[in-house]
Amino acid sequence: MFLAYATSRGRTLIDRRLYLPTSWTDDRDRCRRAGIDDTVGFTTKVAMAKAMVRREDRRHWGLARRSVSRPEEISYSIAYCPAGTTLDELIRIAGSRWAVEECFQTAKQECGLDDYQVRRYPGWHRHMTLAMATHACLTVLRARQLDTDKAETDPPSSSTSASPRYDG
Repeated sequence: MFLAYATSRGRTLIDRRLYLPTSWTDDRDRCRRAGIDDTVGFTTKVAMAKAMVRREDRRHWGLARRSVSRPEEISYSIAYCPAGTTLDELIRIAGSRWAVEECFQTAKQECGLDDYQVRRYPGWHRHMTLAMATHACLTVLRARQLDTDKAETDPPSSSTSASPRYDG
């Protein structure tokens, strides 16, 4: 499971947890061979997501989205957000799910997120951490470059020019 952070200036993966089904957590010898500590037990994906999101002064929402082209299809998700978040903000953010998919695609293509051949948990954890850190670094560098490019091509903000401004 992964947690992503997305803004208009960029997006990146910021946390990860390895989901272990009960077939693993009930077999302690198998877990030990894979380097998984005896204190690690079964956790549902929902509980893992909750643990990855800061919940101080936060609310959770159950969201349902109906397909426009196939109204009988409804997808459900759980969202966590600051208590003061408006419904319009929540809908806008929930609609940016593609940003998470983009994180995975770029992290796989540019940072080797899916290029691991590990058989033990410590190796998986190290690989994911390194790939995520690399992706975060590239995201920051890209945002800085976009700021630099925009600064070089945009008229000063006090300009009264009628020419359209570049929005990135």
